[in-house]
Amino acid sequence: MMDVAAAEPVWRESELSSSVDLLALRVVGKASMGPDIVVVTLEHADGLELPPWEPGAHISILLPPGIERQYSLCGESSHTRWRIAVKRVENGRGGSQYIHDSLGIDDVVKARMPRNNFRLVSAERYLFIAGGIGITPLLPMIRDVAFRGLPWELHFAIRNVAAVPFENELRALPNGAMTVYADDAGKLLQLAKVVHTLQVGFKVFCCGPVTMMDELEALAAGWEPSTLHLERFSSAQTVSEGDHPFTVYLEKTGRSVEVGADETILDAVRRAGVTVQSSCREGLCGTCETPVLSGAVDHRDSILTPGEKDEGNYMMICVSRASDLKLRLDL
Repeated sequence: MMDVAAAEPVWRESELSSSVDLLALRVVGKASMGPDIVVVTLEHADGLELPPWEPGAHISILLPPGIERQYSLCGESSHTRWRIAVKRVENGRGGSQYIHDSLGIDDVVKARMPRNNFRLVSAERYLFIAGGIGITPLLPMIRDVAFRGLPWELHFAIRNVAAVPFENELRALPNGAMTVYADDAGKLLQLAKVVHTLQVGFKVFCCGPVTMMDELEALAAGWEPSTLHLERFSSAQTVSEGDHPFTVYLEKTGRSVEVGADETILDAVRRAGVTVQSSCREGLCGTCETPVLSGAVDHRDSILTPGEKDEGNYMMICVSRASDLKLRLDL
């Protein structure tokens, strides 16, 4: 079983200067949870109330030296405190290492307002599937479902049976049950068996390694489209061999921008002097979502549903491209 190793995007000063939704947050708690996870508690640096959020939401935190990372809010919905859990990624770009090794109590960090691309939708009953640190966006969902009296079950795959993240919190929740699958105990999660007896009325929410979610997507091929909901922490491929150049017409500014085979639309329009807000630059957060007025899109993000991609009304310009030679965007 593989824990989720999230990519660590890099921000640029131009992106920060155009942002209007930054909050100053003070670290008021930091505790280890197992060998490679720390839980960080944050309050508004000026003692103000924090914006509301719903299960599935994440925040982007800006860290030195020039790193921006997205973390799921995993505490109780509160106007005074937010909680995140961060797994150390040894071969990442430094965000998790900074939080583990350098971030201290009373330190102040900047963060963007909560965004939610992984909303909890209404259902009669819920099936949650998590891999490693992928439990973080699911925990508030399970808590919400449990206290609304709805039936739920969680299948949780981890490496070490002695280090189950948030185990006590999860086992204390009513109206459901958690099954743990641990590598070191020789008990492996078999997704086909878990979903084989899926009943009518279930909604399935999953966050974990790419292999887990790809397998689950394949198993769900015959399901109703609204049944399966995924949260991906791994980055999309921004450019690849075989990509072709194309032209983007910007409706609001009346400009045409040439996008090279080896650059993103986001980079091309910024090169042309157009200000566009972005955050992750990997198709994970939804900040750069842009209306598409005409043209076919090669969607490469992890935000839009298959139905939304088929409609072609929006795209994430940090990763997605034109399928043909022209696009017209509402920029």
